[in-house]
Amino acid sequence: MDDDALLRSIPAIMARLPKMSRQELVTVWCHAVEMQSKDAVLTKAIERLLDAVDAAFADPNRRGDPLEEGPLALLGYHVGDRANLAARQRQARLSAIYRRAIPPVFPPHYLADWGSPGTPARLERMAYSIISFIRDPKRRKDPRMEDAITEWKEDLDYLRSTHYRGEFYWPAP
Repeated sequence: MDDDALLRSIPAIMARLPKMSRQELVTVWCHAVEMQSKDAVLTKAIERLLDAVDAAFADPNRRGDPLEEGPLALLGYHVGDRANLAARQRQARLSAIYRRAIPPVFPPHYLADWGSPGTPARLERMAYSIISFIRDPKRRKDPRMEDAITEWKEDLDYLRSTHYRGEFYWPAP
């Protein structure tokens, strides 16, 4: 889809947001964060779409199954063969999770632990989450997880090189 067609499709997508399931909202959110553009008008439209998705997540009438996953997985961050995401896609999602509000589908005390968007607290929580993903299979010496561990390490390096400014001790996997 070219930029003009994408720009024309955004109002229709926004109109459907209130009726979308949580999973459909996640899908729209993931696609929107991957639609980076050099076009300022399209970028603003995508930001408006992301804001509308955030508001739709916050709708108190929206029901869904109890969450069994954390913010990273909820917002489409996955690694390994089954995820089928290129590094660029995974890292775009991580940057968006770092920069944007986490949808209020988690208890307030849990969200508070993740800090505000763009803060060292958010980055630290993301880094420690990914490190915990790496450490568990490494301890079990599970060879099936080698590709996932490699991708988690790549993504951790990406977060460090892109967003880390020395505000906390950066942990080693």
